[in-house]
Amino acid sequence: MPRAKKSPSRARRTRDVPPARPAPRPDALAETTPGSPPRLVEVLEAGLELIAQRGVAGASLRELARRLGMSQPSLYHYFQTKDELVSLIVQHFGGRMTEPPPSLMPPTDPAELPRWAVATTLNLWETPRHAAFVRFMFVVSIERPEYRERIRELFVTRIDVAFAMLGELYAPAAGMSKDEVRWLLRMIVSAVGLPLIEERALFGYDTPSRELLAYADFVARSAEDVLRARG
Repeated sequence: MPRAKKSPSRARRTRDVPPARPAPRPDALAETTPGSPPRLVEVLEAGLELIAQRGVAGASLRELARRLGMSQPSLYHYFQTKDELVSLIVQHFGGRMTEPPPSLMPPTDPAELPRWAVATTLNLWETPRHAAFVRFMFVVSIERPEYRERIRELFVTRIDVAFAMLGELYAPAAGMSKDEVRWLLRMIVSAVGLPLIEERALFGYDTPSRELLAYADFVARSAEDVLRARG
């Protein structure tokens, strides 16, 4: 008996079924630490640049694989979807953006707080990855509203908690209330951080301009005047 032919609709449905993909590695998020495998970090850096340039909707995993010189199925070793990639990028780069290096730990003398706050803010922009990550955050916040609270937790809540702890520590010696110390630090970081975002993330400057550095010095001196007047 001759073999029955598949109906066109059935054949079409068969061809449209995507190939099976391996399940995401359960330890993928845990690997986004300072000791992350170099290949994973490379994948996240390429994903960061791609989404910062094209947005979440315009960035395809096929293009990401092409930039990395690997097959698209190989990406599923780390994540299955673009949303999982976004989550990995937020976790990997977000933690590093809000943690000062050991060389910039808070000073013991409150009089040194303004210069420390300025140096810490400028330090965030020493690599192009930070500028790309800010562009990435704006893009993700616009296209994926569900990530807004998570980004806020990283860059508002977490930093404000750190400022509050410093307020507790320095308030008595500074002759200011805890909230005033917190607000002073926030004022410095915001005053210096905004033009840095403009120059590095929006205008693509490789390093802060002389004008910006002179302005940052003015901000620090103004904050030092406040501390001297109060304490």
